[in-house]
Amino acid sequence: MLARITEHSLHSQDQLPDFICTQLTTRSEDRSGKGTRWKKVDSLEVEFSFIDRHPRWKLLKVNEKPTRRSYDELQNGFLSDAILQFFSLPDSVFGEDARTQFAWNRWDKIDGRRMEVFSLRVLARYSQLAFTNPYGSRVVGFHGLMYADPATQTVIRLELQLDLPRDFPARESSLDVDYGPVTIAEHEFLLPVKATARLRTSARLAKNETQVVRYQKYSAGTSVTFGEP
Repeated sequence: MLARITEHSLHSQDQLPDFICTQLTTRSEDRSGKGTRWKKVDSLEVEFSFIDRHPRWKLLKVNEKPTRRSYDELQNGFLSDAILQFFSLPDSVFGEDARTQFAWNRWDKIDGRRMEVFSLRVLARYSQLAFTNPYGSRVVGFHGLMYADPATQTVIRLELQLDLPRDFPARESSLDVDYGPVTIAEHEFLLPVKATARLRTSARLAKNETQVVRYQKYSAGTSVTFGEP
């Protein structure tokens, strides 16, 4: 089962064209650290482009208003778009360099559909995941669960914990990614459509809830002007 999932995922990545999409993120925090007093920080509309295997982020709106600020100028709050981009690419989990340790976990269901569930772990020394926020940047390992549809041999959901170093100011971080069918240039791919990223420090909790919409093929003449979500 795992071999078929791996083959399908890597084949789809090889066929993936240059594309652009929009990430709609609501950022919230709980300064009590208890997870019961969430307060919205802001909402971000970010254009993500993946061209010649290079990612790029462009900040379009903050709190639904157009902005001239660049994505790199966002200093406040927890940024998780780079983490989400990482899990758009199957070789980050299935590639030989990742040396992912898989193990059978159980059968389960998502929305009434039967799922194969595997546990997985990628050690920091093989990981390509760079965790960056105002507290610093570090390449980290991760572990968690992968849900796959046995009928299509495709990954449907990842539930992951990042393995942060003990001396890192952030104490915990986790990410849930839901995948769905996306049509780009008349071909269907399975790509992230929804994600929730969480961060815990000694003083607070932060949470980013993201929807990924409006996937389309990128070309030199592509218009990147969108209407309202």
